[in-house]
Amino acid sequence: MDEDGNTFTKASMEYILAERKKVINTATNSAAIDRYVAERPITPAEAMLEFNGNIFPKKEILEQLSKIRTNKQL
Repeated sequence: MDEDGNTFTKASMEYILAERKKVINTATNSAAIDRYVAERPITPAEAMLEFNGNIFPKKEILEQLSKIRTNKQL
């Protein structure tokens, strides 16, 4: 935070993503990753992740879907 109380957005996002990378590299299953992301969300969609009844890694699927939708070369 600077002297006026403003958050350093870029530095904060870099820290959050670095912490997520640590969890992804050390997690024993995708449910642990999903839980970590849902408990520390960046977007509303991450805050609304559900854990029961799905065998697929939601976080990775949402990221891939986002890449597909935004990549004009596909």
